[in-house]
Amino acid sequence: MLKKDDLHVVKPIITVDEALEILEENRVTWFPVLDKGWKWVGLVSDYDLLALDW
Repeated sequence: MLKKDDLHVVKPIITVDEALEILEENRVTWFPVLDKGWKWVGLVSDYDLLALDW
């Protein structure tokens, strides 16, 4: 079973550059966006972020 520390998630206040860095460091192509209470806010992918970061 996974623990919260093992999951790759981000908060809604993260910047595009920070999110891209996390994706690259963890070699993932997407991750969920969760609020302070660990409730689902959305999903962000490398495609979404790269489209914004041009």
